[in-house]
Amino acid sequence: MGATKRVMEMYLGYRSNEIDVSTARFANVAFSDGSLLDSFVHRLKKMQPIVAPTDIQRYFLSLSEAGQLCLLSCVFGENRDIFFPIIPGESGLISFSEIAERFLFAHGLVPHYCESEEQARTMCQSSIPEGVWPCFFSSSDTTCEKAI
Repeated sequence: MGATKRVMEMYLGYRSNEIDVSTARFANVAFSDGSLLDSFVHRLKKMQPIVAPTDIQRYFLSLSEAGQLCLLSCVFGENRDIFFPIIPGESGLISFSEIAERFLFAHGLVPHYCESEEQARTMCQSSIPEGVWPCFFSSSDTTCEKAI
């Protein structure tokens, strides 16, 4: 969970002593501002390569599903309840690199797998007009993250 989400939940917990609060928590709302898919759309518009880790997986909700979850929280939630989407097992999880591939195919583009981010950036000018989109997929780098 990101720091801002955690601070918001702490604040809502504090305020729940004065007013009833129920919330919904979900990871990725497809094509919402700032989402992974939204960033891919911006990369296409800017003619930038797709760069994504291969070892991170997420599930996605549609805007409608996210709205329904929020509405359920408002209607049925008790004070301090947190509503989560029900995702059966790991069946809904998909890696960032697979999301990128599916995204490109859906836009009529073919991913070209590059050996480095620099190679992907260099290929942008020559391959994109041909419908081939440069991609660099690698394992995530967590060297600067704090231990849990």
